Amino acid sequence: MVLRLHTFLFADLVGFTQLTSERGDDEAAELAISFHGRVSELARELGCQMVKAIGDAVMVRSENGEAALELASRILGLARAEGLPPVRVGLDTGPAVERNGDWFGATVNTASRVTAAAGVDELLMTERTRNAAAGVRGARAAAVSVPPMRVPCGSAT
Repeated sequence: MVLRLHTFLFADLVGFTQLTSERGDDEAAELAISFHGRVSELARELGCQMVKAIGDAVMVRSENGEAALELASRILGLARAEGLPPVRVGLDTGPAVERNGDWFGATVNTASRVTAAAGVDELLMTERTRNAAAGVRGARAAAVSVPPMRVPCGSAT
């Protein structure tokens, strides 16, 4: 059995609950759908798979850590360029299993948790992802604890 590694990326709009309260459900839903669509386009351009949208967040899978890191950087830039709310992005790389079009496993769970730990306009990745994306300019980052690595906005480009 060959162990395949995947890089999972979660990105979510920061402050979406407050935005929904201020602008209403319809406007917030349209904003989230627009975000999902734009991320899906970027993912496709880089050979990544948009797995699903989850409220104001997205889950993306890639078999290429460098492509996933590039996507993360583009998502952060997208939010700034298109006037979207700030975004936080988290990534982890490792094994996972696919069932009915969705992905499961510790790697997926870790990527989700890393995203929750990321700051506003921040890309946070595990050391496994940093190693998987070693060829990406600016992928160097200071350790935050044992697995996650922080990359300030703009450093991954």
